[in-house]
Amino acid sequence: MVHPLRCSLFGYSTYPKPDNQEKSLYISFFAEAGVVWYVINPGEFTNNKEITTLDPTFTIAYSVVGEGSCSVALGSTIYMMFCDEMEGSTNVVTFETRKRSGGDDPFICRKLNSHTLGERTKPTLVSTHGKMYVFGSSVSSPKPWAEVFDPDLNLWSPLPDPPKKVCESSYGYCCISVVVVGDKIYVCMYSVMSVFSFDVKTKVWEQVTTPLSDAFHWSFGGTVLDDILFMYSLGSVMAYDLTNEIWFEKPVKGLGIKSTSELPLRELRYGHIVAIGNKTLCVVWEDNVDSRACVHCVKFRIERAVNSKRQSFLRADVQGRSTYHITAGCLFSDCLAL
Repeated sequence: MVHPLRCSLFGYSTYPKPDNQEKSLYISFFAEAGVVWYVINPGEFTNNKEITTLDPTFTIAYSVVGEGSCSVALGSTIYMMFCDEMEGSTNVVTFETRKRSGGDDPFICRKLNSHTLGERTKPTLVSTHGKMYVFGSSVSSPKPWAEVFDPDLNLWSPLPDPPKKVCESSYGYCCISVVVVGDKIYVCMYSVMSVFSFDVKTKVWEQVTTPLSDAFHWSFGGTVLDDILFMYSLGSVMAYDLTNEIWFEKPVKGLGIKSTSELPLRELRYGHIVAIGNKTLCVVWEDNVDSRACVHCVKFRIERAVNSKRQSFLRADVQGRSTYHITAGCLFSDCLAL
């Protein structure tokens, strides 16, 4: 059983898309009224300098999800964990993004009737293999440190404890970045400037010793396409070759992030890069245009090239771009493709 919660809905409907269509972007902002969600269709990028006003699709009150919520998508369902910097919680909220036969209409907020095993203030979430994985917390010391949720069984299960270095860190429960590569979840712990992997099949933790362990290249928004890991970082998209285990020396060329943005690159902290299908990526970052919050979006495919020094680099084949004024919200939170 799940319980309906307070949610402000603005007119919007969406339906399942064929596999050959690009995914939509669901982005969230923290606003005065709560967590505000917007939906962007990459197929409608205008490719010009005109700025489009983007109205919110719906808002979830802070009383429902806390003032620091985090989100993840499983199928067409978005899960949000209740987050409060001062008080831990075990609550999880869900909503559908598409109409299911015999199910809820889109954007009906429900409280999951099962709870996380440990109280958490601001954990890090990731989904893979049809399950949701939860890591750490920003203030509290939850037990277990990590756990997994199986939506088919409505069951939470503890994960083995991570390496001792993680648990002993005095700040080991905050500033975590995660990315899925095959059967492994890579966890970057900024507090100890180290990267660890967790194998979802063998349930074994390991400390990463390849160049991927360079935490300076990591950020909070990353994805994998064709054995290359992409990370958004301060107005650039960095890339790591998973096959040859090496970082590309230069950021992806041709995205035009610097020329598009009003803020200097060092202030473009909040951004995500996501795979939207058809071997296409989309980078989305927060900016400030005309003293109003906005997001820039660039849709692109990747071309691999070699320069005159026979060094391999990546170049963006831009498929479209748009800029949107955000009518509610002042801090970019999550970006999900589904």
